[in-house]
Amino acid sequence: MNREDIYKAIKNRVELEGFKISKIDSDSIKIDLISEEFQVYSSIRWQFHKFITPQGIDFRNVLFEEYFNQILNKELLKFNYDYSVGFVFKTFIKDFDSSAIEINSEIELENYINKIVTNLLFHKKEIFPKLLDINFLAEYIGAVSFERKAERSVGGKFPVHLFKKIAILKLGGQNERYLEYKEGTLDLIKSYAIRKPEKYLPSFREGFDKLILHLENEENPFDNLTLT
Repeated sequence: MNREDIYKAIKNRVELEGFKISKIDSDSIKIDLISEEFQVYSSIRWQFHKFITPQGIDFRNVLFEEYFNQILNKELLKFNYDYSVGFVFKTFIKDFDSSAIEINSEIELENYINKIVTNLLFHKKEIFPKLLDINFLAEYIGAVSFERKAERSVGGKFPVHLFKKIAILKLGGQNERYLEYKEGTLDLIKSYAIRKPEKYLPSFREGFDKLILHLENEENPFDNLTLT
């Protein structure tokens, strides 16, 4: 089957389930779910003229991102990617097969779309509402040590992605992990200044100090608040 037929079938089905197709180009179809409280961005990629592959999910917690942008050093806003957490389709469904697949018939396409839609609907019902809760979000980020930090993706480039994790952990009550990530991030900023002086900016350390000062001295706006 050709790309146009596959994209058309995916578009028709996911839109029936309340998702939107925001973009279709030569190598991917973008699937979004937008509400007042969150935004979800996903995509399915067309590869090597015959394979399709789900690319994962980016989730934006609107309330958290608006707050984080307020307390982030303004010089560092350009390093922020405006989503809270990113994960693959099998993160919360361990037996989901996210490998590339070749579609050769309408039956294969229907089965594939059913699999994708079932996954998206599970996330819509079971996972996205939980990610609105800062405590759940902090538990998810804090489930891995700083040493394994790459296993949990959040939006942003160095060092803002680490600042975002620090904020989530602190606001979500993961105090031991917060201290671990705080110390680890400061060490990385110091070493970055030595290893890559041409890329280092004073706002990295200034932004870190500003963030920590705010988190440790200002009221937590998420206390006793479940974001639903």
